[in-house]
Amino acid sequence: MCTFIGVDKDSIKAALASFYGANRRFQIVGVKSGITVIDDYAHHPTEIRVTLRAARELYPEKKIWCIFQPHQHSRTRHLLKEFARSFQNANKVILADIFAARDNDYEKNAMSAMKLYEETRNAGVDIQYVPQFCDIVNVLSSNVKTGDIVLTMGAGDVWKVAYDLVMRL
Repeated sequence: MCTFIGVDKDSIKAALASFYGANRRFQIVGVKSGITVIDDYAHHPTEIRVTLRAARELYPEKKIWCIFQPHQHSRTRHLLKEFARSFQNANKVILADIFAARDNDYEKNAMSAMKLYEETRNAGVDIQYVPQFCDIVNVLSSNVKTGDIVLTMGAGDVWKVAYDLVMRL
């Protein structure tokens, strides 16, 4: 495309050489004590499934921890069953509370992270509900082992878990 619109090849090469990918798309936050911590913006069941499949292909023999923060009560309610089935490539899922964005009181009362937890557990996923980020970091820092992959996912502020964990390790 660049060539088509007249950009010279040296400029194209320089731009590509300095491009390291998009933030929050399978972004490696850090590797400490042999534990790889990755953050991804995935917040829809299809994105979650594809991202976890990529992680499984990249790290076939590793334990993959998925830390998921649902985004919006309404989205979680409408896609509940799809969410529950999207975590199959994770060895362990830790579910945070729902990041409320644009939800009215009806939606907030109609859907909770606990409902997603129950649906996901019933789908055969090893899942734990840990509502608060500080507690998630505590659980992870006490349980992850050398060689594990920790992948935070969601459109909210779950990325904070990834950075806090890297600092803690």
